[in-house]
Amino acid sequence: MKCLKPDLIEWRIDCLTTMPSLSDLLQILNELTTLVDPIPIICTFRTMQEGGQQPLSETQYLELLNGLAADDNVAILDVEINHNIVALQQVVHKLHDHQAIALSSFHSFETTPEQVFMQNTLKRMQRIDADIFKLAVMPNTKMDVIKLMEFTQVASIRYSNPIVTMSMGKLGQLSRIAGIVTNSAITFASMDKQSASAPGQMHIEQLKNIFKVIK
Repeated sequence: MKCLKPDLIEWRIDCLTTMPSLSDLLQILNELTTLVDPIPIICTFRTMQEGGQQPLSETQYLELLNGLAADDNVAILDVEINHNIVALQQVVHKLHDHQAIALSSFHSFETTPEQVFMQNTLKRMQRIDADIFKLAVMPNTKMDVIKLMEFTQVASIRYSNPIVTMSMGKLGQLSRIAGIVTNSAITFASMDKQSASAPGQMHIEQLKNIFKVIK
């Protein structure tokens, strides 16, 4: 679990030691929602292909999303874009039926893709009617970080949806605090060193101190 202000809390389901049944997950979510109310929870199952810790088949992943999308305690659901687009559309529409938010995500742990690729990824997110678009990529050079930040600023103007981006690793940490310039809508922080869910993710106290200075 991680938070920043706290404006949002992300619950990484794939970080659980064992994968509970859907009914058990919904019970846990109900208890978490009561505990942190009124802070919204982002429910996230990160597949192993995008850096997660629990193996699920395509069918199992989509079944999990559909089960979560139908629950009234889900405020925001992370929906990875690299899955069957028609099935993802159904998940997003179910979320909207329950007045919940779809955060569509893409992760690249090796490179920063070309801008055309990232543009097409955002178009896929728009196609499934996602509410928030998220890109997390790995830089190999300082220029990769700058390119992502420039891309984010342009995308935030082109789309009415909130855009969330981050350049991962130590090299990309600047992108995690530059939202005031790039218009990236959300940044993520860990509660402790052990709970960081992506390379380069800062501790919450570090981010708080930085934002006190730059704001």
